[in-house]
Amino acid sequence: MVERIRALCKEKGISVAELERRCGIGNGIIARWKTSKPAYDRLAAVATELDVTVDYLRGLTDAKKPADKSDGLPVPLITDNVVFFPILGDVAAGYDHIAVEDWEGARISVPREYLHGRAAEDYFVLRVVGESMYPLYQAGDLVLVLRQEALQRSGEIGVVIYEGDHATLKKVEFVEGEPWLKLIPINPNFPPVTITDEALEECRILGVPRLLIREME
Repeated sequence: MVERIRALCKEKGISVAELERRCGIGNGIIARWKTSKPAYDRLAAVATELDVTVDYLRGLTDAKKPADKSDGLPVPLITDNVVFFPILGDVAAGYDHIAVEDWEGARISVPREYLHGRAAEDYFVLRVVGESMYPLYQAGDLVLVLRQEALQRSGEIGVVIYEGDHATLKKVEFVEGEPWLKLIPINPNFPPVTITDEALEECRILGVPRLLIREME
């Protein structure tokens, strides 16, 4: 795999370090793939940048491009018009879940058109754990979140940090000027939580979900 990547870099007249920079992965990561299995999203980013398939990089085929299909379905077109977001951590669709700042370097690709003209830095991606927002959000879902320090209206769903280091995804109810807010789950099996007093001072909004990414089994 690594030798194929190096050969393709040579063909394109770029260094492996430059390839890593373009793909948004750390310097020296590709060299480690000699002895460790890369995350699929990272490998997909490299394949896209080098204009080959993942299977070609893995050595499973000698065809750099996918063969044309005759099953009536369009052949996917892979372009560089995507943004690869790191999955920064978990957000609980429940309560009492410690916020995770990083998560094993996993990444997800999002078409730029889904950013609606905003800069990529205005967004981040979190993974959902827990079931309190079921069925709208399910455990394992990825959520593209627009960075935002306040909600536009009561009842909007937001990513909330409370009690210092707990992160949750909830519908947030409040009344302007009153010293409380309520975190409301969608799943009726989970109770709402009201945050007041000192806990309210530590509470902050990280953003609002703008895109749900779910793998179908």
